[in-house]
Amino acid sequence: MRRGLVAGRTSATEREVTREEAQRIAVRAQLLDGSAKTVLETVRHLGFLQLDPIATVATPQELVLWSRLGSHDR
Repeated sequence: MRRGLVAGRTSATEREVTREEAQRIAVRAQLLDGSAKTVLETVRHLGFLQLDPIATVATPQELVLWSRLGSHDR
């Protein structure tokens, strides 16, 4: 039993989620659900964007933004 909780109950800020709900939360938190609008807004939400000089198809930072924004101004 967790300290401070009655057995079998969760706190007001804790609840169980299904696997599908957890996946939706994770996808939404990373803006992979199509909700990203601009480069600046995306980077601000993510907190940072790693710049990596190695480019195969595109640089990693471009791939991160493309996966969230699709085609965008560079």
